[in-house]
Amino acid sequence: MINIENNKVLQTLEGHQKDINTIKYLHEYNKYFIASGSDDQSIMIWDLKAGIKVRTLSGGCDNVLFIDNLNFKGPSYLISLSKDYKIKIWNLKLANNSCLKTLQGHNSPISKLIEIRKDFICSSDNSGVIISWKYSGEKSIKKVNAHNGNKITSLVKISKFSVLISICSENILKIWDIHKAESHSNEVKRSRNRSGQNNLAWREPNPC
Repeated sequence: MINIENNKVLQTLEGHQKDINTIKYLHEYNKYFIASGSDDQSIMIWDLKAGIKVRTLSGGCDNVLFIDNLNFKGPSYLISLSKDYKIKIWNLKLANNSCLKTLQGHNSPISKLIEIRKDFICSSDNSGVIISWKYSGEKSIKKVNAHNGNKITSLVKISKFSVLISICSENILKIWDIHKAESHSNEVKRSRNRSGQNNLAWREPNPC
């Protein structure tokens, strides 16, 4: 860690054996931590005040590419994406450091992950697939070929209107009804490209 005002090194944290791909700042009850994910297939939790590693999470995961909080569950819960297309949920309060849940369903690299509301997330991948999940279970609610094989580059939630926006590498933007994503319907409210040209809205997209 570096003080950006004077460029002085404050702390050096060492423990990973391969490249670090992602870090996440964690704050709970006046305690300050960071989580780091690496190509050594582990997530390490560091106490910033003490400058030490306090635990290692490595429940059968591949190279860790992304980690984040599950905000609706609280700072003790992490979610991670790995190179083997798996989503893992971790409870930092568990003494055995094991993975709480593994979600599997993607067949290509996961590009985006977004928490919609409590117990509900959506993930997308490089083949244009969007999957909605309840993370209290281990099976997906719905899997849709949303962008016909094109990589999804962005997922954005707009809570006020209960919609999810997906954008793919072919500059197509689609607006999804979040309530439909929690059911078996695949309705899209609107679809357009970035130039503003309207495209035909989906009613029954072909399932993946």
